[in-house]
Amino acid sequence: MNDLKFTTAGDYIMDQQNYQVTAEELRQIVERVETLENEKRDVMDQQKDVYNDAKGRGYDVKVLKKIVAMRKRNRDDIDNENAVTELYMDALGM
Repeated sequence: MNDLKFTTAGDYIMDQQNYQVTAEELRQIVERVETLENEKRDVMDQQKDVYNDAKGRGYDVKVLKKIVAMRKRNRDDIDNENAVTELYMDALGM
């Protein structure tokens, strides 16, 4: 494993690679990831609110989530999946 050496500038230098990690750069990366995680949590909370509103209006949230997932997919993939599902159901007498 590569040995890390501490320099007086507060940086870490790896012996077998010419790679330098500064404390400030590392802090910025970590803080950016933390900010994105907070934003993601906020968006997820907003999505939950939308689904709760839809449920309050009488919509089936499970079906809505399925439709949202389907809209992200290729139409041919969906058609193929539906055909296979129907085939399996027929084979099972459903």
